[in-house]
Amino acid sequence: MSAYPIGQLLTLPFLPLIRHIPIKLQVLIGIAFSSIVSFLFPLLYDVNPWLAVSMRFFHGISTAAAVPLLGHICSHWAPKSEIGLFVGTVTCFPQFALFFTQATSGAICEYAGWRWIFYVHGIVTLMVAALWALLFHDFPSDHPRLHLDELGKISHGKLGHATTAARSSNHEKLNVPYWQLITHKGVLAVLAAAFGTYHGILPSVNYAPLIMKKGLEMSEITISYFTSISVALQATLKILSGIISDKMTMTEASKLKMFNTISCGLPGMLLIITPFLPKGNKILCAIMMVICQAILGMPLFIGHGSIIFLSNLIFCWWTNGKAFVGK
Repeated sequence: MSAYPIGQLLTLPFLPLIRHIPIKLQVLIGIAFSSIVSFLFPLLYDVNPWLAVSMRFFHGISTAAAVPLLGHICSHWAPKSEIGLFVGTVTCFPQFALFFTQATSGAICEYAGWRWIFYVHGIVTLMVAALWALLFHDFPSDHPRLHLDELGKISHGKLGHATTAARSSNHEKLNVPYWQLITHKGVLAVLAAAFGTYHGILPSVNYAPLIMKKGLEMSEITISYFTSISVALQATLKILSGIISDKMTMTEASKLKMFNTISCGLPGMLLIITPFLPKGNKILCAIMMVICQAILGMPLFIGHGSIIFLSNLIFCWWTNGKAFVGK
């Protein structure tokens, strides 16, 4: 399970090198690479299982452009008045992917065998790559199907023309103050919140069904129902939070602290409480687990809840909602 995140970590030193490559090409290469890895996994497993495990490293590498893509879309494609909606919607991709995998893998494995799970996902990934190449453009002004009034709405309230500024930055050598950046309290606050968040999400994705099966002794059908509900709630709450954020008139710092407390602090407290619930009350335990997973993630351990809650306190103490400006 650790092969995938390790593959992501291996790409960090190379991210500054690929920033000169158009974002469309970066993502297209990553999608195509992921498709190839999916096709190769069952073939290599027949040769040697460890070769198949090595493919998980490459799966992680193929997602290197995902985070820069999120920033690019929200910066250049999201209207200033709808940034929250864009962030909430775009970051739903893990939920949509999990829902597709959970909905199809069981039937595929039942009728065609486990290898076809990877083949089908490889085919679907190739289809996504084709749609990406056909529909996406790096900048709004490059898109032939975008009307002038739509372009005006996207650019309204932004400093300068998004396309011109972005293109010129690709050709200028920027003097980035890396040390000031990584030691800035605002950046450290975000890193603390992200650490707490993913400390909950990753165990949730990997171990939620196992905990329900071994700990609560639930049937596979019941587990699939609760897992599907949690995934649907995650996507719904993300989009709803984005819409609410856009409509709120409070300062950005207040928004950040409020939503991070809901999505990080509240699950942290619930995770600490959940292990003390009576095991015999399976429905109550499952509901608590679904709530935690829907808001953030669902590691059923007191230590995880404590870390998530602490990360929220650090975030609320340090963050000020202002962009970093190097000196």
